[in-house]
Amino acid sequence: MAAITFAEIMNCYPDNPMVYNHIKQDCGKLIPFVGAGLSVPCYPLWPKALKELAEQVAVPETKSSILEMIEGENPQLLEAAQALEDYWGQRGMADHLLELFSAAKIQEHREKLPHQSVWLLPLLFSGKPAVTTNFDRVLETVYHMQGYQFDTKILPNRQELQDQLRQGDRPGLLKLHGDIGSETLEYTSIIFGKRQYEAAYQLGAPIVTNLQAWFSGKMLLFLGCSLKADEYLNLLQDVVLLHPGVTHYAILECEDVRDAAARARQLRDQWGIQALFYPKGRHEAVRVILEKLLEDHNPTAYQALPTHVGALSNQSPSSRFHYKSGAVSFHGRQEELEQLREFCGQEHVAFRWWAVTGAGGAGKSRLVYEFQQKMKGSGWSVLWLNSAHMDQLESLHIPTKTLVVVDYAQAYLRPLGHWMEQLAQRDRLVPVRLLLLERDGETLDSSSWGSGLRAEVSRVTLVRRSCWREPFLQLTPLQEKELLDIMTDYAAKVGKCLEEEKAQQLLETLKITDPELRRPLYAMFLTDAWANGEEPEQWGKKAVLDYVLQRENEYFEEKMKETIGNIPRLRKTLNKLRLVATIWDGITPEQVAQEYPKLWEAFQQQAERVECVESEEDLLCQVGLLQGTELAGLTPDLLGEYFVLQRINNPDVLRLLFPSSWQSKVEIVTFLFRMYLDYHDELENIDEFWIHML
Repeated sequence: MAAITFAEIMNCYPDNPMVYNHIKQDCGKLIPFVGAGLSVPCYPLWPKALKELAEQVAVPETKSSILEMIEGENPQLLEAAQALEDYWGQRGMADHLLELFSAAKIQEHREKLPHQSVWLLPLLFSGKPAVTTNFDRVLETVYHMQGYQFDTKILPNRQELQDQLRQGDRPGLLKLHGDIGSETLEYTSIIFGKRQYEAAYQLGAPIVTNLQAWFSGKMLLFLGCSLKADEYLNLLQDVVLLHPGVTHYAILECEDVRDAAARARQLRDQWGIQALFYPKGRHEAVRVILEKLLEDHNPTAYQALPTHVGALSNQSPSSRFHYKSGAVSFHGRQEELEQLREFCGQEHVAFRWWAVTGAGGAGKSRLVYEFQQKMKGSGWSVLWLNSAHMDQLESLHIPTKTLVVVDYAQAYLRPLGHWMEQLAQRDRLVPVRLLLLERDGETLDSSSWGSGLRAEVSRVTLVRRSCWREPFLQLTPLQEKELLDIMTDYAAKVGKCLEEEKAQQLLETLKITDPELRRPLYAMFLTDAWANGEEPEQWGKKAVLDYVLQRENEYFEEKMKETIGNIPRLRKTLNKLRLVATIWDGITPEQVAQEYPKLWEAFQQQAERVECVESEEDLLCQVGLLQGTELAGLTPDLLGEYFVLQRINNPDVLRLLFPSSWQSKVEIVTFLFRMYLDYHDELENIDEFWIHML
């Protein structure tokens, strides 16, 4: 699963952008307060650590009791720790802790450390002290590996804390609960069980007085801490969070927006902590946020990182909806697959053609792609034609039995019609099957593209006779079980478990969003929204499309920011090129220069200002626009059409959609036809669109 992006984190909770900006502004004053979350994968989180210890308890009743404290509805972790100490005694407890937090475990995972969140701490907070509640030595190891050793280790019950108070804020490491790493452990030197906590944090105790002085006025950034153990927070309150008016920060996991809202208020009101939230289970978000913080403060250090977890992938969010993406397994359509198999049968027949029809997002391309996979090993080849083939169809060499597939057949009716006539008349040694994918029509006579095809051929009867069957293969809505399977499968592929009740709620939403067709594409859109922390159960079609388009636009904006920084005119030009690529469904830079010369000239002039790219093509590649030899627009079709539709009142967009002689440009006419089929209700009310059309 791809790492969560910084933009996705910012969208997780409305206050996140504000809190991040505050963290960025105060970064020079912050001291990291590090919990067990930043020691993963070397060591387990605190509940898991206690559970591992409890599993070693021999007495069943005691073991069960301790596990209940850890795993119960209201976990009592300090009590569980105390129960373990009471069971083993101090020496036995020391032996088990020494084994659990053995320094050897760091060496086992040493190569993973540069990819973890903890790796960024010395780069962000060098020359400052750090605080941890961890017994382990992960922090010491990471700082040492990067040449930023702590000049002292401060243990609360030792003289070092008083020395540190006298010497000021040297880059020392304050280990609040002690240190484990040597071959032997003196149990009284650490704070583990409930009695040790209460004794250590008792008001008036020397340790509390010294810690209060040490933390005075310091601003903390809590990392790897859940901050959910209220009892522990209460203990810390009189030590760490004592000083009113001082703001602290935390990066925290949340269940959902309601959970984040409740916790944000509690943390701010009770302890002065501003929290930045990320979705449950997406712990890589801590690394992504720290990477962004480093990039904002020290771009050179950011670029030198051995890995960039938060860097955008080369695939946009909507790429997972592509029929080849594998985001979901293939569900249903077994009857349709059998019909396609029959269509390719009777190999003594040299040529026949057929059509698969259905609305955008119904699954036409996915059906044929799955059929193609099933044909492997049967001796058949599959050839998907595109615009580059159309000028040379009549000379196309087909040496073996072949299924030829043409998506958006309406765009190529003239060359296709002539080729179909040629194939129907020619004696062939190998069978050829031509499959056309289109939006509408049951028969050649009832479809808009069928009437266009008839107009392009001289021998209509010959073409009609070579059609395998009428009506064509029309995709009808999937069954509810198949749609539920798609939703559950998609959620699993993005790392989420979609419970049956929630899946049923999303299915009911789908029936409202897309009542007549219940397309698999909308099923995935809704599931994606839920998986990213949204609550789409009451959404309509517009809200669903707005969500998917927003994610796609944020991705493109981040790509541009990575590549060109802040050049507003170039950003505007790149967005126009993106619109052109979407309208034309793939267009080469040379074609853009020919069809939109002023736009291309503006792009060339503005691209010269970008120093970090080698050429115009390199710039287009880096922002994700140029893929192969063509500019890539927004896909799938429903999203690309909606992208243009949302901007159609803009005069600049209308000029891109209706350039001079647009009626002769089959790619534009085809796009307009598809957009009307999918969004005719919306287009009916846009006067400017019809003025240009007519």
